[in-house]
Amino acid sequence: APPGIDKGWAHAPGATVAGQVQQLARKIAALPAPLGSALGDAAAAQVARAWPAWLAAVRSGRREEPALVGTLSQEVLKPLAAQGVEPTSAEIMVHAGLLLGPKADRHARDGDALTEADWERMPMGLRSPSAVLLDVRTGALLYVFPAADGTAQIAVRLDYRTRIARRTETVNMVVSAYRIRPVDLAARLAGGLVALIAGSIQ
Repeated sequence: APPGIDKGWAHAPGATVAGQVQQLARKIAALPAPLGSALGDAAAAQVARAWPAWLAAVRSGRREEPALVGTLSQEVLKPLAAQGVEPTSAEIMVHAGLLLGPKADRHARDGDALTEADWERMPMGLRSPSAVLLDVRTGALLYVFPAADGTAQIAVRLDYRTRIARRTETVNMVVSAYRIRPVDLAARLAGGLVALIAGSIQ
């Protein structure tokens, strides 16, 4: 840095991709869901670039804040509104504990855990899912997309209260991620346990 420039002020704030995406997550969370969705669409490539670095940091044991993995699309928000469900904002966040924690350990034991490749593809899966369903009991959104060895189901709780950067925040949070059989999803759909919001169940 030039003489007189203290350490930490020799670069533009948020210059790293990760820093920019953290700022982006805060901006999206502060906007009404339709506007946040549009901003998320415009920044989708930026989010996708930052995602692998966050995964690598979590796997290496670093303590990481929740990461932005995507946003609720207009194709999801509109049918949700028709059913009387209107999320406060559009961001979709993931806690590090979901990748390495009790839930991940349980899915590993059950044999339905996502692979590293599945986790890497999560931003794309949320942008272009095979189907999105609404769990009528819990109110969670279920995103379904192809996984390395079957079909991934990502459950997103809307307006979820959690701690981020030592503050209590209300965000849309991924609360589970594992592989599921399409036939089981189809049975739940036929039984009225879930409602189809977008796409189709093969």
